[in-house]
Amino acid sequence: AAASSPIDVVVEAAGFGPYQRRLLLLTGGTMFADAMELMLLPLLQMEIKHDRSVCSSPEMAAAVSSAVFAGMLIGALSSGVICDRWGRRAGVLFFMACVSVCGAWSATASSFHELALARFGVGLGVAGTPAALALLAEFLPRQQRGAQLVWFMLFFSVGAVCACLLAWIVLLHHSWRLLLLLASAPAALLLLLGLLYLPESPRYLLVKGRPHDAADILRSLVRTNNVRKSNFSSSVSSSPSASFAAPALRSSLSNDISSPLNPATSAAAAAGLTLSSPHVVEDALAELVDKHHEDESFVGVLPAVAAMFSPPLRTTSYLLCTEFLLMAFVYYCLVVMTVSAESLRAAAESTRAASSSSQQLQNQQHHQHQSGRHLLEHTGAHLDSDAFFRIVLANAAEVP
Repeated sequence: AAASSPIDVVVEAAGFGPYQRRLLLLTGGTMFADAMELMLLPLLQMEIKHDRSVCSSPEMAAAVSSAVFAGMLIGALSSGVICDRWGRRAGVLFFMACVSVCGAWSATASSFHELALARFGVGLGVAGTPAALALLAEFLPRQQRGAQLVWFMLFFSVGAVCACLLAWIVLLHHSWRLLLLLASAPAALLLLLGLLYLPESPRYLLVKGRPHDAADILRSLVRTNNVRKSNFSSSVSSSPSASFAAPALRSSLSNDISSPLNPATSAAAAAGLTLSSPHVVEDALAELVDKHHEDESFVGVLPAVAAMFSPPLRTTSYLLCTEFLLMAFVYYCLVVMTVSAESLRAAAESTRAASSSSQQLQNQQHHQHQSGRHLLEHTGAHLDSDAFFRIVLANAAEVP
């Protein structure tokens, strides 16, 4: 079997359990919070274009939506830099802070420029989702990785449906400002939970010359999943790579992992990992600590992009970039078109209602002209319950 890193050995041996489920909730929650903000784009644009305190024209309302996408562009380009320099945990927390703080700031914006800047910050935070995805994948055993990443993406679909339901409840009776404030609450909650429970990437710690910290996190993974060292005594084939386990570390970990057996612990053998000692986890962590690791300097954006499109990775990179481009184009077109179509339908019905009213009151033509104009400017742009119901169904269709 091919040689595996000590981190891979521990992750495969620990299997899938409570540790990864908790991490899935924390990282998947970032997708939920991002969907809450992104799904509000067309709804917010529809609402603010008739709020003269922040927008004086439909073009200004559209510019607010464009500010979100501009922030996403900058965030996508900077997320790798931030996570490489300060860690994936710090990156996830930073981007969640942007979504929560700027989302709440949007609700209190008093001018167009303030609102556009706040929404730019929201877009910046939304673009940091890959940091959470990479952090989750690092703790997943190979056999569970595909299925769990699908669950991770499902959080976005659920968040989009919840955003539509929230808009349905709020916008029928309250202002768009309350909607934005409530939509920023999931990101604020995740930021608090992340500060308490989100782990750092062991690989990042290893690269930064902190193997003891990386070993502590992996030891917590094993302990939380209730894995016993005896699980590995007969499930892994031989290799010389674990011949120098540190006695102190072995003793420490042996005290940590004395819980009942975990049924997922044969994953190390299934993945072809090779260590000869019956104390597989302790030996892997001892190798992690004892092996000399250099503190690698920051690579930089351009060299990283160049490496991504180097001959060994070029085909895969082009395929993935094309796939994400098409997915984003189709998804956002459908989201915007769905809400825009409902808005046009509501405006058409309002126009017909205003026309009918003016015909019934011909002796008050001037009054009806002003009333009809007022109806078109303020009522016609608002969606009714039937429209919100259709929007919810359209977004719920992507969940399966």
